[in-house]
Amino acid sequence: MAAVAAVGDQCLARRQVDCRVCGDACEARALRFPPRRGGVPVPVLDAAACTGCGACVGACPVQAIGVPPTA
Repeated sequence: MAAVAAVGDQCLARRQVDCRVCGDACEARALRFPPRRGGVPVPVLDAAACTGCGACVGACPVQAIGVPPTA
C-alpha cells in the first residue's frame, strides 16, 4: 500500500479561512474542495488518486499536511 497524504486539524480551511494551496500544488488532483453551505470549502482527499508525492506538504502555509510512512 502506498503512502497517502493526511490533512490535520490545523488546516486553515477547517478554521474557516479560505485556503486551497494544497489543491493547487497537487498534480494528481487528489485534493478537492467541494462547496460547503455556511462555510469555506475544506479539502477532501481522494486516497486512490494520491500518489504520496508530498507536493501538498511543502505548499501548506501552516504545515497541516503530512504523508505518514506506510508499514
